[in-house]
Amino acid sequence: TGAITRVLIDSTDGERVWGTIGVSENVIEASWEALLDALDGSRLRGAGLDVFEIEPPELTRLSEMDNVVLSPHIAGMTAQTIAGMSRAATRHVLDVLSGADFSSVLNPQALELGKVAGR
Repeated sequence: TGAITRVLIDSTDGERVWGTIGVSENVIEASWEALLDALDGSRLRGAGLDVFEIEPPELTRLSEMDNVVLSPHIAGMTAQTIAGMSRAATRHVLDVLSGADFSSVLNPQALELGKVAGR
């Protein structure tokens, strides 16, 4: 469509404010440009990123910077956390199937709708 996206990142030292703008037809590319410009120009001391379009992240200019930490979105996935999540998911499914109180659900009205529908 030819639409252009501009992403603005403002930085401050508490007294002064600096802005950097990334420009692209793609909002993600514009965001990367603005971030790189802010990091390169020392307007931003550092960045920690853990969500990428492609996982694991590809090596880019960001991966060469000393003030940037990159990790895949699954960085916290250890054998212990995976086992704990599996136990919790199993317990939750069994609770729902048995009609037990399922207090950790974020939208309990959905469970009530299931009961009304005879499920």
